[in-house]
Amino acid sequence: MRSRTLSASLEHRLPPEPRGNVLATLRHYGQPFLYDSSIPLHARRSLDKILGCRSGEYGSSVFDCQSCSGKRILYSPCTDRHCPNCGWLKRKKWLDTVQSWELDTKYYHIVFTAPHELTDFFENNATESYNLFFRIALKVLMEVCEKQFGCKPGILITLHTWGQRMLMHVHVHCMMTAGGIDLKTGQWVDIPQDAPALNPQELAALFKKKFVRSLKYLKTHGKLDVSHLPEDESFDDWLAPIAAKNWIADAQITPDCLATKEQCSVYLSEYVQGTAISDTRMAEDDEEQCWAKPLDSFSLEGESSAARRG
Repeated sequence: MRSRTLSASLEHRLPPEPRGNVLATLRHYGQPFLYDSSIPLHARRSLDKILGCRSGEYGSSVFDCQSCSGKRILYSPCTDRHCPNCGWLKRKKWLDTVQSWELDTKYYHIVFTAPHELTDFFENNATESYNLFFRIALKVLMEVCEKQFGCKPGILITLHTWGQRMLMHVHVHCMMTAGGIDLKTGQWVDIPQDAPALNPQELAALFKKKFVRSLKYLKTHGKLDVSHLPEDESFDDWLAPIAAKNWIADAQITPDCLATKEQCSVYLSEYVQGTAISDTRMAEDDEEQCWAKPLDSFSLEGESSAARRG
């Protein structure tokens, strides 16, 4: 990892770092974590890139004003997808693409998640687990729409690996058109807002069934790391009580605050690029430790009064 000592010639040109800024907080506290072997290497590599963002480490561009002969130096970004500074441009491009779709329809906002007992398993099998979330969520929604409504809807899925309280919470958000192309006629057909087939309990049960079956398949074919599981029980025995639980899904025509394609896609775009928290979540910093405000996971409005110390 590189040292973050800036030369005097460069340092005096850097703009003052604003307080209450995620990037400023990372620069103040982040250096020791680069050498902490308990943190995954890929996370430390991302942190290493982010700490150098717009510091001059990745180069710069000089702009000259032809009218006043003034100069302005813009330092190059790190372009890491987790960077709180760089994510906004990629989010905007993603959002512009989604909002360019000219479909005059409402949207279902559907969430699939799995029990917290699988959190450690997901951490040890991130690639397979996350891919599974995408595949199973898509299969469930396509199967329901094709069998119950005879149509093929438009579906957009984003993966979230953390919750509003900044703890690991793997789930997917699906933005699905409230209608689709009829499989026989090729015409557009609407999906009723109160369709029983989109009952959250029914969707969750189908998602669980397919997810558990896929986990067993991957285990049988040696594609899962189960070294962290208890040695005194088989994979099937470990998985059985988790499979017996009621899993969670939520399906609804998007609430008033997310009622249109524009509003729903804006909400999802916040999770396409960036970090688990934004600058507005930074609550306090006394130079020795900082606090961030978690959001209420059960509300889209406001923030809870609790603070998480970091």
